[in-house]
Amino acid sequence: MWLSSSAPSRPSLEGGTPRNVVLVIGCTVRADQLTPWGAPEDVTPFLASRAAQGVRFDDTIAQAPWTRPAVTAIVTGRHALELGMVEPGDGLNEHRLPDDVATLAGLLRGAGRRTLGLSANPNASAKYGFDNGFDRYVGDVQDWRHEAVAKVPGAVVVDQALDLVDGLGPKEPFYLQLVLTDAHLPDDTSAAEVLRFSREGLPQRVARYRARLRRVDDAVARLIVGLEARGHDGRDTLFVFIGDHGEGLGYPVGHGPVHGRYLYPSSVHVPWLMWGGGVAKSVTVSGLARQLDLLPTVARYVGAPVPPEARGADLSPALRGQPVAGADEAIVDTWFREANRAAIYTSTRFCQANFGAESPVLVSPTGLPLPRFEEGCFDRQADPEARRPFRDEQLFERLRRWRKETQSRAPALTPNPPMSEEEEEALRALGYMDP
Repeated sequence: MWLSSSAPSRPSLEGGTPRNVVLVIGCTVRADQLTPWGAPEDVTPFLASRAAQGVRFDDTIAQAPWTRPAVTAIVTGRHALELGMVEPGDGLNEHRLPDDVATLAGLLRGAGRRTLGLSANPNASAKYGFDNGFDRYVGDVQDWRHEAVAKVPGAVVVDQALDLVDGLGPKEPFYLQLVLTDAHLPDDTSAAEVLRFSREGLPQRVARYRARLRRVDDAVARLIVGLEARGHDGRDTLFVFIGDHGEGLGYPVGHGPVHGRYLYPSSVHVPWLMWGGGVAKSVTVSGLARQLDLLPTVARYVGAPVPPEARGADLSPALRGQPVAGADEAIVDTWFREANRAAIYTSTRFCQANFGAESPVLVSPTGLPLPRFEEGCFDRQADPEARRPFRDEQLFERLRRWRKETQSRAPALTPNPPMSEEEEEALRALGYMDP
């Protein structure tokens, strides 16, 4: 359930700039299973209400189909490959986000805000440098484990976040960033929750996934209502919700049961919503957007600098109700255990290719076999399930050129010491390591 609340207004920074910025990253949240993108009304009603009060980027493509490189793109505006935040081979690369890389948190701290971060996913923990730019960051493996539960519930993360906000001064501007994992495996939904979202002809795994999405929705509502009760509402606070990656679900068939290895829209078409802080209402941006665009968009809107090395585009005019041009292309890149693949998306089609040896057939954490990767191009409108591959040599060449140029700028990808047993257990429980 979500409830609305009223609270006294607080003064804004000079020129009407929102005092506070709140970014919620929904882990394993694919756009087409959320209410604003066509799912049933009861799946994510709170996010649907926020979409009606703000801006919805209809076609946002993740820069990677798993958390660590995707969050890298979100918080730096740069591809993970050029920063070394990828996993070549069998978990050999445990690189941290470099300390000298500009992050959204660092930029907003430099612009006068206290910065607070929390992550329920160990792949976005301080171990990998995601505390870069934060005054306080909660997200180590020790924080991730909650009693005997395999993942921290969103309600717990939200309550921790509100406690951090309560520790600030009464007029102290802040940036708050959360990574919520309620939608991620392992599945811990009850029979009653699943029954609520069951439909004739809908696979049970999808009903279970929608039940987990509702938990994400409830957690976001809990956060926003809690902030509003503390006086941080849409009049002085900019709110952002974005997904890090989706989930194949074997829905459609052939898209893989989980994420990390596959580049279909089910794994990389993610939600992006912005509201509050003077944002125009009921705006849908239909052009192609990327996770890379989030940093420059937020930074420009609140008056913070954008580092010249950021690769994304400033889409902040859309927040004022002005038209913006979508990106010409979006690159998705994954180095996930044995997979070494990339894809290029346009508004009408996408092409995907292997850049390493063809991956062997494995068994996913769900117990289902991993389907063979289908190299080729697909029409996003005429063939939304990506069943009819064709060749587009121009797009393939653009993809090959991007990979070659970006890899030439990447740091050396060398193995680091192996993970501890506790870290390996945490990642296995979330499905990032094969049984």
